[in-house]
Amino acid sequence: MNTKQLELYKRRLLETRSRLVDDVEQLLDKVPDDMRAPGALSHVPTHPADQATEGIDKEIRLISNEQQLQTAVHAALERIENGTFGRCEQCGGEISEQRLEAIPYAAYCFACAKSLQPS
Repeated sequence: MNTKQLELYKRRLLETRSRLVDDVEQLLDKVPDDMRAPGALSHVPTHPADQATEGIDKEIRLISNEQQLQTAVHAALERIENGTFGRCEQCGGEISEQRLEAIPYAAYCFACAKSLQPS
C-alpha cells in the first residue's frame, strides 16, 4: 500500500474517530447522571414502576457499540503507524481494498473474519 493510500485511510479513520466521540457524548447526555455511576448499570430496576429502564438499556448498548468501534478505529490507526495496516492479523495476508473501503478499521481479511465468527 502506498503512502497516498495510507494517508487517505488515516484521514477517514480520524474522521470516523471524531464522529464516534461526538456520538458517544450525545448518547451519554441521554443517560441520567445516577445511571452513569460505577456499578449502577444493573439490569434490575430499582423500583417496579421504573418504565424508563428499557430505553436506558438501549442507550447503554449503543454506547458500548460505539466504544467498541472507537477501539477498532484506534487499533487501525496504530497499525498505520507501525506499518501493518492492510495486513490480516491472523494469516498475515493482504486485506482487500474493497474490504478496507467498506470497513477501514478491518483487522482481518474476509476469509479469516468469516472463520472467527461464531457459528
